[in-house]
Amino acid sequence: MDFALTEAAYTVVRLLQQFPAIRLPAGQKVELTGVEKQTMTLVVSSTEGCMVDITFREEQEYGI
Repeated sequence: MDFALTEAAYTVVRLLQQFPAIRLPAGQKVELTGVEKQTMTLVVSSTEGCMVDITFREEQEYGI
Protein backbone atom coordinates (compact mmCIF):
# COMPACT_ATOMS: atom_id res chain seq x y z
CA MET A 1 0.00 0.00 0.00
CA ASP A 2 1.16 3.53 -0.67
CA PHE A 3 2.77 5.24 2.35
CA ALA A 4 0.36 8.23 2.23
CA LEU A 5 -2.66 5.90 2.35
CA THR A 6 -1.15 3.96 5.24
CA GLU A 7 -0.46 7.18 7.12
CA ALA A 8 -4.02 8.45 6.50
CA ALA A 9 -5.53 5.12 7.58
CA TYR A 10 -3.43 5.13 10.77
CA THR A 11 -4.57 8.69 11.56
CA VAL A 12 -8.24 7.81 11.06
CA VAL A 13 -7.94 4.73 13.28
CA ARG A 14 -6.19 6.71 16.04
CA LEU A 15 -8.89 9.42 15.89
CA LEU A 16 -11.63 6.79 16.17
CA GLN A 17 -9.85 5.15 19.09
CA GLN A 18 -9.57 8.46 20.92
CA PHE A 19 -12.97 9.88 19.93
CA PRO A 20 -15.47 7.00 19.52
CA ALA A 21 -18.37 9.39 18.77
CA ILE A 22 -17.75 11.65 15.76
CA ARG A 23 -20.82 13.22 14.15
CA LEU A 24 -22.08 16.38 12.49
CA PRO A 25 -23.04 19.17 14.89
CA ALA A 26 -26.75 19.91 15.25
CA GLY A 27 -28.00 22.03 12.36
CA GLN A 28 -25.21 21.12 9.92
CA LYS A 29 -26.47 19.92 6.56
CA VAL A 30 -25.23 16.66 5.06
CA GLU A 31 -23.42 17.22 1.75
CA LEU A 32 -23.23 14.45 -0.81
CA THR A 33 -19.77 13.25 -1.76
CA GLY A 34 -18.52 15.11 -4.84
CA VAL A 35 -21.03 17.94 -4.43
CA GLU A 36 -19.18 19.86 -1.70
CA LYS A 37 -17.25 23.02 -2.59
CA GLN A 38 -13.59 22.29 -3.16
CA THR A 39 -10.38 24.25 -3.47
CA MET A 40 -7.89 22.97 -6.03
CA THR A 41 -4.19 23.34 -5.25
CA LEU A 42 -1.60 20.63 -4.93
CA VAL A 43 -4.03 19.11 -2.46
CA VAL A 44 -7.82 18.90 -2.79
CA SER A 45 -9.57 19.94 0.39
CA SER A 46 -13.05 21.01 1.40
CA THR A 47 -13.36 24.80 1.15
CA GLU A 48 -15.60 25.11 4.18
CA GLY A 49 -13.92 22.40 6.24
CA CYS A 50 -15.71 19.56 7.95
CA MET A 51 -17.32 20.55 11.23
CA VAL A 52 -17.85 17.66 13.65
CA ASP A 53 -18.68 17.13 17.31
CA ILE A 54 -16.36 14.69 19.05
CA THR A 55 -16.78 12.85 22.32
CA PHE A 56 -13.58 12.19 24.23
CA ARG A 57 -13.13 8.60 25.37
CA GLU A 58 -13.32 8.09 29.12
CA GLU A 59 -9.90 6.88 30.28
CA GLN A 60 -11.32 4.87 33.19
CA GLU A 61 -13.69 3.05 30.84
CA TYR A 62 -10.73 1.41 29.11
CA GLY A 63 -8.59 0.95 32.22
CA ILE A 64 -5.86 3.31 31.05
